[in-house]
Amino acid sequence: MNNPVYDIAIIGGGINGAAIARDASLRGLKVILLEKEDFGNGASTKTSKLAHGGVRYLQNLEFGLVRSALRERSLLLQNAPGLVRRLPFIFPRYTGQRPALWMVKIGLSIYDLLNQKDAPTHENLEAEEVIKLFPDINRFDLVGGCLYWDAEMDDNRLVIETLLSAERSGAVIHNYSKVTEITYHNDLSEVTIEGTPPHHIKARSVVNATGAWSNQFLEKSPTRLRVYPSRGVHLVIPQVHPSYALILEAPQDRRLFFLIPWNGLSLLGTTDLPHSGNPDALTITQPEEDYLLEAFNAYFPTKQLERSDIISAFIGLRPLVKNRAVNNVSLISREHVIEISRNHVVTILGGKFTTHRQIAEEVVDQMIHQFKWKFPASSTSYTPLCDASKTQVKRAQPICLLHAHTEADVIHAIRVEKAQTLSDWYYRRTSIAYSECRGIPCVRTVAQIFARELNWKDSKKEREIRHYLDSLYPPVNQETAQTPQVTSISSR
Repeated sequence: MNNPVYDIAIIGGGINGAAIARDASLRGLKVILLEKEDFGNGASTKTSKLAHGGVRYLQNLEFGLVRSALRERSLLLQNAPGLVRRLPFIFPRYTGQRPALWMVKIGLSIYDLLNQKDAPTHENLEAEEVIKLFPDINRFDLVGGCLYWDAEMDDNRLVIETLLSAERSGAVIHNYSKVTEITYHNDLSEVTIEGTPPHHIKARSVVNATGAWSNQFLEKSPTRLRVYPSRGVHLVIPQVHPSYALILEAPQDRRLFFLIPWNGLSLLGTTDLPHSGNPDALTITQPEEDYLLEAFNAYFPTKQLERSDIISAFIGLRPLVKNRAVNNVSLISREHVIEISRNHVVTILGGKFTTHRQIAEEVVDQMIHQFKWKFPASSTSYTPLCDASKTQVKRAQPICLLHAHTEADVIHAIRVEKAQTLSDWYYRRTSIAYSECRGIPCVRTVAQIFARELNWKDSKKEREIRHYLDSLYPPVNQETAQTPQVTSISSR
């Protein structure tokens, strides 16, 4: 990594950094991407798992954002059909709720007009039709609802496949490569990577795509822009419906939240509170759990979830652009901002996962214009995001009875996708960590494969097992951890 001079050095291996690496490398630029942890370790694998336009942004009259997101949703459905799928949503409304049902119908009519005709138009539902789909939903004062379409996505796989596509186009990508300093002289930036001794990389420009971690690089920049991280907590609970999602209004503060079918379970989220602490020190609080459980229980009085019903949970930080005029983070726009400093450092702030391709195209376009480079236009809007690399490893038996993943998949994750820890595999190459078994029954089998592939000693293997089990939320007792019984929500 010490010798070449790159056109772009990207700091941050989340979805935006990955998309920029792909867009730039497909155009022929020489690109290196550096991520201090594992790819997607931040917010990019802790989303609501939706590729969506954002119905709620219509309330803030952000028609441009919704139109862009719907266009990008359409491109994702077209270019990544194995990772993005249509998902029907039910939007029930009750007497006294605002916006009222008639306003929701108008809003969804606008949503239909803004989309790219990749989904059916919305349908109006009577109260009885909502109850037929969700028999346990609160019927008191239910006046009806609407059915509309968005899309669900495998966020962790989108990050990895985008990076692999960039690598196949010539990009150099490294996880576990922490950037400690950026210096600029003689029209070149020097990026210092932590190590003994440190590594130094030269590049004509640097892209800061570190999301909620951007402020640490912006402190040395003259820009006044800053990231205003927002906490997004999701709870994984027993399945409510196998194929329909719900969009509901939290009774506590009238925020909209989702209940989404996910991997045979349901995903409940999200919160939206400011985070002022260290982005590396994220823990889910009891009030955040209680907020989501209380909101769920208000709509399902016969189910009444308790904290003990939580199967797993995760928290991510949205990198919102700070706006001193807005105190409520829920009202801060999800629009993105691109800033290029005098020392050729490009910073991306804000944005939605759904619009990552558009953000990347805009970033590279602006850099080419600003620096007077000669490279072709972006091709990502019509280039499929395919997995052409899974051919090296012979197939084998599943590693356990509860998941379809095989030993070959683990080997592929290590050799091709750069997984270096058990957490990389369980959280970011798969979503097993959030399943009912959480990977506990097969953890030693997987650890043995990692040990063989990466030449771990027994002491290293045991540390990795302990570290992974310690990372699970809710916590598990490592001495007595056993396979949980498969459950489903039933009336109580």
